[in-house]
Amino acid sequence: MQRSFSMLVRAIFASVILVATVVVATPSQAVPIAPGVIIDDFEDNDAGDWTFFDGNAAGGGGATAGDRPKEGDFYLSTGWGGDGSASGFYGGFFTNLADDAQVTPPTDPWFNVWIYHQGDTTVDRYNLELTLREDTDGDGWTDGAEDSIGLDTGFTTTNFNDQWTLLSAPLSSFFNRNTGGNGTFDGALDEIVIVFGGVEGAPGSVIEVDFDQMAFTSGGPAAFDEVLFDDMEHGDPAGADWFSFNGAVGGGGLGPNSTDLPPVDGGSFSIETGWGSGGTAGFYGGFGRNSATDISGTDHFNFWINPDGDQDYTLEINLQDDDTGDGVASPTDDDDEFQFNCVVSATGPCAVAGGGWQLVSIPMDDFSDDNSFLTGGNGLLDPTDVTSGGNGPLTGIAFAVIGTGTDVNFRTDNWTFTNGPVSYDPGTGGGDGVVVDDFESGLPTGNDGEEPVGFYTFQGAGSTIDLSKPTTPPAPLPPEATEPNSVLQLDIDSA
Repeated sequence: MQRSFSMLVRAIFASVILVATVVVATPSQAVPIAPGVIIDDFEDNDAGDWTFFDGNAAGGGGATAGDRPKEGDFYLSTGWGGDGSASGFYGGFFTNLADDAQVTPPTDPWFNVWIYHQGDTTVDRYNLELTLREDTDGDGWTDGAEDSIGLDTGFTTTNFNDQWTLLSAPLSSFFNRNTGGNGTFDGALDEIVIVFGGVEGAPGSVIEVDFDQMAFTSGGPAAFDEVLFDDMEHGDPAGADWFSFNGAVGGGGLGPNSTDLPPVDGGSFSIETGWGSGGTAGFYGGFGRNSATDISGTDHFNFWINPDGDQDYTLEINLQDDDTGDGVASPTDDDDEFQFNCVVSATGPCAVAGGGWQLVSIPMDDFSDDNSFLTGGNGLLDPTDVTSGGNGPLTGIAFAVIGTGTDVNFRTDNWTFTNGPVSYDPGTGGGDGVVVDDFESGLPTGNDGEEPVGFYTFQGAGSTIDLSKPTTPPAPLPPEATEPNSVLQLDIDSA
């Protein structure tokens, strides 16, 4: 069916409505699994089935790329430029599905797409205006006879953060673009149109935004298993809304660390923090981060910690929520705070002082309502943003340090919420590692002197190296080792 392109653009601008039931999820918000069907995952590494069009003294385009897909190997990367507010409309792109490739929405359909706003986006805000067109008779969408529905979502500078975000909404929350039909989207999906409108900003400002995994799901948003609160990769705690505060008997602070990182998910930075009281037991102070985060569907809070040895203290971990939908946790009778006491000592039990990097995973049911700072709320840890039908999301996390008189020093990284506990096995690298050799099956074939071994040695003049495989190695045993435990022993005699 031949489409009228001018009609397509006019229909898109017929109405600008921000829909309250949209799920704009922070990266990897954990939600129950919803069955679905892929519309376009860009895994063919071909954007040729998408057509790009210019706007008002503005324009852009896109192509597939493979450097940072949300899923699979490829995604669609786009860029747009214009005269900012003077242009308003920067352009867009669309695809017409072949009649034999149209997608039938499932029962109780939701539309989902992952969006990545690059940090070099310079507009102040814009509206992403989405249109879905139906085909009820198998010959393509017909203007004046079949329905088009729309969803307009506003994005601002706070969203331009180099992170994948899920945009998801039920088709029932889309509005009618009044192109004909019976007012209900009850056919197959024939066409998708995405427009960049309502742009505000200076002349020359740009939108750099990527897309992946367009899909329909049934009964809820697309599923994923982890909410990232912070992976510390900014390397700038102060610039990422981290804060610290002194206590009644001591003080301290925090900063980035690029050399001491956990064995997995460490990236390039952790946060290091240190506290002291001059030997007095009590409340040393604490630190945390303000970051509104929808943690719907999660039931565990997780973090990595590497505490120094010979120290004994308690970390009061406080999850603060918003019960009033105003986006902040206030120390009044409006909002809640839930606390878990993580004891760090030579014997734990939360983390072992001097035990190296440890992954702590705490059931959220183990957090208790603490009314010492946030004095009210509804007594429930509210995880869901108001735009998704909740009271308000998690607004921040604070660690208070309660010491016994020793100094407190540790590094921490990768704070997440998950649906289920997470764990790390030092022996296998969390279950995903590959054992090169554990020396439990003898030494490989080959010879080094009299010892059969597949490992090669070299030495300088006047020095010798002897290899052996004792089953009773010197103490201490490696982590997770049991006795007897064979090791490869090197005896070096240097001249």
